[in-house]
Amino acid sequence: MLLAFDPVFFTTIVSGEYISIGFPVGVSIIVFSFLLTGYYVRKANNDFDELTAKIKEAVGK
Repeated sequence: MLLAFDPVFFTTIVSGEYISIGFPVGVSIIVFSFLLTGYYVRKANNDFDELTAKIKEAVGK
């Protein structure tokens, strides 16, 4: 939303001559996506695999 309504905000220089606010925002999005993927994999391995095994066992009976 911010990019759509105030794109000039992302051109604000925060460090040196060339590092704008858009760079740390972009890096944080990438880091957040890796963390979210790691959380999902951990959740899937701990919870969903057990549920899948129970469903397979129930269907096999």
